[in-house]
Amino acid sequence: MVFPCTFINFSASRSSFDLVTRRTIRDLEGTENFTDEVLREYADPDSSRYAKMVETMRQEMGLTSLRFMRLDDLVKAIGLPKEQLCTHCWDNSSEM
Repeated sequence: MVFPCTFINFSASRSSFDLVTRRTIRDLEGTENFTDEVLREYADPDSSRYAKMVETMRQEMGLTSLRFMRLDDLVKAIGLPKEQLCTHCWDNSSEM
């Protein structure tokens, strides 16, 4: 989850930096004020920023490996058209 949920409060979080991905991006970027364009790069599993984010998280957690499911694969596993799902926190989309 790169984009904070603007639709519901699904947790007791008080800040989008409660999400480990957001904290990692903040630390890598050196600022809390990043643009949607920068966040889209971190959300793109084929980008170098995404790879750096995942590797940083893996190291900080002391894991031997860390991978995230691709959004397209998640949508396919759910079995509904993407237009019927809320994927905002992954891709900043509010098509639903």
